[in-house]
Amino acid sequence: MKYLDFINVMTYDYHGAWDPITGHLAPLYADPNAPYEDPNIKWNFNVNASIQWYLKHGVNPKQLGLGLPFYGRSFANVPPENNGLYQPFSGTPAGTWGPAYETHGVMDYWDIEEKRASGQYNYYWDPVAMVPWLYSPSLKIFISYDDKKSIGIKVDYALKYNLGGVMVWEITADRKPGTNSHPLLDTILEHIAQGGGVVPTPSPTPTPTPTPTPTPTTTTTTSTPTPTTTTTPSPTTTTTTTTTTTTTSTTTTPTTTTTPVPVSGSLEVKVNDWGSGAEYDVTLNLDGQYDWTVKVKLAPGATVGSFWSANKQEGNGYVIFTPVSWNKGPTATFGFIVNGPQGDKVEEITLEINGQVIDIWTPTGGTTPTPTTTTTSTPTPSQTPTPTPTPTPTPTPTPTLTPTPLPGNANPIPEHFFAPYIDMSLSVHKPLVEYAKLTGTKYFTLAFILYSSVYNGPAWAGSIPLEKFVDEVRELREIGGEVIIAFGGAVGPYLCQQASTPEQLAEWYIKVIDTYNATYLDFDIEAGIDADKLADALLIVQRERPWVKFSFTLPSDPGIGLAGGYGIIETMAKKGVRVDRVNPMTMDYYWTPSNAENAIKVAENVFRQLKQIYPEKSDEEIWKMIGLTPMIGVNDDKSVFTLEDAQQLVDWAIQHKIGSLAFWSVDRDHPGPTGEVSPLHRGTNDPDWAFSHVFVKFMEAFGYTFSAQTSEASVPT
Repeated sequence: MKYLDFINVMTYDYHGAWDPITGHLAPLYADPNAPYEDPNIKWNFNVNASIQWYLKHGVNPKQLGLGLPFYGRSFANVPPENNGLYQPFSGTPAGTWGPAYETHGVMDYWDIEEKRASGQYNYYWDPVAMVPWLYSPSLKIFISYDDKKSIGIKVDYALKYNLGGVMVWEITADRKPGTNSHPLLDTILEHIAQGGGVVPTPSPTPTPTPTPTPTPTTTTTTSTPTPTTTTTPSPTTTTTTTTTTTTTSTTTTPTTTTTPVPVSGSLEVKVNDWGSGAEYDVTLNLDGQYDWTVKVKLAPGATVGSFWSANKQEGNGYVIFTPVSWNKGPTATFGFIVNGPQGDKVEEITLEINGQVIDIWTPTGGTTPTPTTTTTSTPTPSQTPTPTPTPTPTPTPTPTLTPTPLPGNANPIPEHFFAPYIDMSLSVHKPLVEYAKLTGTKYFTLAFILYSSVYNGPAWAGSIPLEKFVDEVRELREIGGEVIIAFGGAVGPYLCQQASTPEQLAEWYIKVIDTYNATYLDFDIEAGIDADKLADALLIVQRERPWVKFSFTLPSDPGIGLAGGYGIIETMAKKGVRVDRVNPMTMDYYWTPSNAENAIKVAENVFRQLKQIYPEKSDEEIWKMIGLTPMIGVNDDKSVFTLEDAQQLVDWAIQHKIGSLAFWSVDRDHPGPTGEVSPLHRGTNDPDWAFSHVFVKFMEAFGYTFSAQTSEASVPT
């Protein structure tokens, strides 16, 4: 920055009494299931989006301060659906320092904690937004705020991105008048001193887990700045999956050679099982802060995939979870995904503190060791939100652009597009702008990024420096063009095969996104991968770069559609990864010709498969998810995808309004010796760029125009 030394970002007041529905005061991440119709509100009104905007626009992270609220905002007359979250309301209750008409429901942290301890409010944690809230069914009051857990996560986030620091509004609000207790300030200092912890990955399914109210920590005072942003999102309903809850509670006295210290606690487990996998949300209700240990005994054939808000290791036949720095109690929550056969995937979960067994959970009901004292915990209220109705699609001949906010100089890609693949490793490679003028399309899929042992991370073709084509992409965008970045292909090694953890894989993907201001990633998967690891990594990318779309390019079979790739899409859907496009490769069958007829059969079968995975989507939405990618001219199996096949496929694609077309590859769109397979020609005698000019008609049917002579392009709006 030329004129400023420091920027404090007020990453709070994203939602409040000026909105038509309740919402989080300062969510760390965007909630993909939030009912906001305005995409700017849905994806950008959160801490992560705000901080990443400054970083992407060149601000030195050391000159940024992340704002933390020591206060909360409250809402009155809130119905109980979804435990008060994303619900209509009327007015606000009185705030800490005056009536509603003066304070607009603003409450200091210490005041909120006293309300939590009163027994009139239930505490809930949103594992996607990474913030808590309180709701009182009797008073119909909703309170959004930050507590020690969410403050700790945000400080860790600031440290992760090497920010200059954090600032608070307002420093006295976590200290109750007449006391010297300041728990939120202490939390900040503790996390800074520890150097930060692992910033948790949001839960794949945004199903906030309610937890019983623990004994409060008293603490402070203040007022807050007047909000400067007003928005009007439209409220809708949200959906949730069926869950089962088993709660047990015990109090035991650990055996020790010194004075015994009684430890009481309970273990609560919430299970969401979808057949081939299950999510386990664990809540520990403790009488203080402890270095607890939770041991999970899996059923035969079951494995743990992703996990959050805890550390994980394995030993002696157990998967063992221990707390991250901010999650030691008195209420600690974490979760994990188990993949395995039908039926119970976990046989037993044991809570231990200081080597003493405190509680044991089993699928058929909690059993506990013989306690010195026994208490019964109150069952946690369950969420019962109204399911979201499937919208009735309204066909329209002229599409609108996807309204997702885009970073930097990136351009939108139409709903129906043609983006052929370019092999970026070829020596005959031309500038992207030149390809645009020759082919008639200004959208391209750049292939392929692989793992490089030289760079220990992503590189083009596994050897070309990642930043090699940045200027070409910038020049293409200057004429209105855009790119899709493709990973994988027929030759490895893939990034997802080499990354040791989902976090490392996500870091590599984000590096590519940030290098190119990318908005669309394509995963061409033609080899064995760990689909769970890929999904867990994409969940991280989805939270931290929410504008990025995901496409999966997969082998196909005219008889069934997707073969092994079906399981990949199913895994993505079950884990909560947003799949924007499924793009079967309609080529190289060997047992049947790679022609238009078989490409259409593939699309029809993929449509049926996607309807099974996404039963809530309309037919129109499913067709828009589908792309098709043939190999033009002579295929490796010596069958020929002709110019007539291209025209037949384009006509069918227009009729069914599928999402996209592509082909392999741009540098093959030249005549060559008949019957030969080459990366530099297609083995037919059709003129240069003949296939490109046919495929571009797909976009033209939906309003696209492009003048190769003047480099002027337009997209329907």
